[in-house]
Amino acid sequence: MYLILGIFIIGGYFSGILAEKLGLPKITGYILLGVLFSPSLFGFTLPERIKGMGIVTEIALSVIGFIAGGDLRIETVKRLGKSVFWITIAQALGAWLLVGSLVYFLFPLIVPVGKKELFIMALTLGAVSLPTAPAAIVAIIHEFRAKGPLTSTLLSVVILDDAVAIIATSISIAIAKSMVSSEAVSLWTEVSGSLVDIGAAVLIGVFVGFLSEKIIKYFRTDATLLLFVIGSIFFCTGLSNVLGTSYLLSNMIFGFFVANTFKLSDKYFKTIEEIEELLFVLFFTLAGAHFEV
Repeated sequence: MYLILGIFIIGGYFSGILAEKLGLPKITGYILLGVLFSPSLFGFTLPERIKGMGIVTEIALSVIGFIAGGDLRIETVKRLGKSVFWITIAQALGAWLLVGSLVYFLFPLIVPVGKKELFIMALTLGAVSLPTAPAAIVAIIHEFRAKGPLTSTLLSVVILDDAVAIIATSISIAIAKSMVSSEAVSLWTEVSGSLVDIGAAVLIGVFVGFLSEKIIKYFRTDATLLLFVIGSIFFCTGLSNVLGTSYLLSNMIFGFFVANTFKLSDKYFKTIEEIEELLFVLFFTLAGAHFEV
């Protein structure tokens, strides 16, 4: 396992440089290196311990979510509020309708299936297609030091997308249950449950941010500050997992809270930049290694 991880980290670094020289984002090199080790290409079999490294994904996405939230400022959100809202709704509905329609009309050409089952499948898969993965977006934004209205709008949409996806999935599940169950299913019950999950994620992010603000004064050096930041992110993720809510959304809110309330927020995020490249390399090479045709 450690041999493969060593190859991924060191090889990922050089593949990122190569991609950069070719005018491509570094993550392209990371992913392609991972694909070289995927079973689909050369039949390479990853060790089981590598396959099950969900913890790496959780850690990477937690930190990425924190960074994404930290890239937003309240002033920017206020200024772009309406456009962000309508873009989020439009792309969410668009993805839902497009994926759902493709499944509904094309899937029967491959596998015969009943109309009711087909509708449920199209509805559910359409909802599942809504979330926008923040990892690639954040990695590219940080690599190119991108700033401006487009970047801010994109990050805002990514954060809202997670909440919209949770609600859309709950609606799909409620409709699916009502179609297959003889018992009455309350749409409001399902949706309200999702709203509670979103609210819990927001509260966790704010709570961890508030707690961090009170404790941070005891961590004065860069080394101890990094320890504190990572520990806080882990705490936020762990609390979210215990309460069964989205750790990605919680960390986004945590990062947003820190960026907009901490006096030394720039130093806070500067510290995390020391390890973000390592997380990007591991996350994207492992993603590529799991690629299967």
